[in-house]
Amino acid sequence: MKRFVYHLVIFLIAINGFVIAQNKLVNPTVKLNVNWAKNLAQHDLLWDEVPKDYFAGAFVGNGLLGTIIYI
Repeated sequence: MKRFVYHLVIFLIAINGFVIAQNKLVNPTVKLNVNWAKNLAQHDLLWDEVPKDYFAGAFVGNGLLGTIIYI
């Protein structure tokens, strides 16, 4: 049991040192300058014709939540 606690303490100290080192490398003054309208316009869904039935509708989603668009 003592050996497990010893290894756990060493592991936590190592992780703590890694997190502190990562925080020092991050520059908080960096600004993200993105034209979101132009960037997201590249990913617009476009169809040549309206789907004929429910099963031909477009599936959209993020992998966790999805929907089918049918007009």
